[in-house]
Amino acid sequence: MKKIICIFILILGILALISESVNEFSETKFFYSSFYPDKYFVIDELKYSNKIPVDGNVGTGLYYYEGVLVKHGLSKRVMRHESNLHKVLNKNENIRVWFNKLTERIMIRNSKHPPKPFSYKLLDAWMPIVSWVLWFPALFYYLQIRKKEKQVL
Repeated sequence: MKKIICIFILILGILALISESVNEFSETKFFYSSFYPDKYFVIDELKYSNKIPVDGNVGTGLYYYEGVLVKHGLSKRVMRHESNLHKVLNKNENIRVWFNKLTERIMIRNSKHPPKPFSYKLLDAWMPIVSWVLWFPALFYYLQIRKKEKQVL
């Protein structure tokens, strides 16, 4: 069982490295920027023009809101449940978002404070880092298991 877990961690680490390198390490940059929120996160507003149902299912209440950021002028979209949209709308009916200067990603937060590294929205950014940290110990432990198996035979 330990051998299977080590192999799983090794494969997960390699896949995370490939995925991050293809995406220009965007999750890693996003994770890094969360340690310096005052430097990389800015409050902005998304002036949305389109409301598109997620996967074409109108009954679920999940929609993509496409629009333009007021301060930065970039076209972006966010996914939000229609019933919770009133929590993040401001007086002008724009969606309040946090813009990341490093990755040019946006995230919806009700808080007036920038996101912290342990924020719920940043859990996806933790996965590549955790798999990379576990990769070398898993490799050494796997090699130790293999060495013991060869000695037994």
